[in-house]
Amino acid sequence: MDFKDFHDGLVSSSLMLFLFSTTLMIGAIVFKPYLALEPNDRNLIVILGAFSMLFSVIHLLVALRVKKIFKLEIKNVIKFAKALGIFNIIFTPHLFFLLTLLMLNLQVLQIMIILNVIVEGILLGLIYKEAYDLLLKNDDERDEEFQKNQKLYFENR
Repeated sequence: MDFKDFHDGLVSSSLMLFLFSTTLMIGAIVFKPYLALEPNDRNLIVILGAFSMLFSVIHLLVALRVKKIFKLEIKNVIKFAKALGIFNIIFTPHLFFLLTLLMLNLQVLQIMIILNVIVEGILLGLIYKEAYDLLLKNDDERDEEFQKNQKLYFENR
């Protein structure tokens, strides 16, 4: 995958996730009386929204470091990809907890929950694809693609 595409996708999807999570939390807190939310449902939405916001901020910080990391040698990039992959393995169950919100009777918030799930899926898929490209591909193929992308985006500037 292109480093530039990875960087741009990571920035945009983490910002979208932050925006959607904030909207979901604010909607659950402010419009609680109008939505007839139970306190337990509201608390669950707020907790899951807070985790989404936390992870989106961390992903955004990682996205800001991507340009610096990909300028380094391949072994440092591989260590970065492993750390990011492990971080995403920790984040993946959150997606399934968010899917459990769809089981609750929250008709008004379902669209926002579905948008959150879609954006989290895009974010996780993007990072898992890049981690796969960096960790599990053939060494020759990976090195060739890495050198090509590094020359294309970082040495010509």
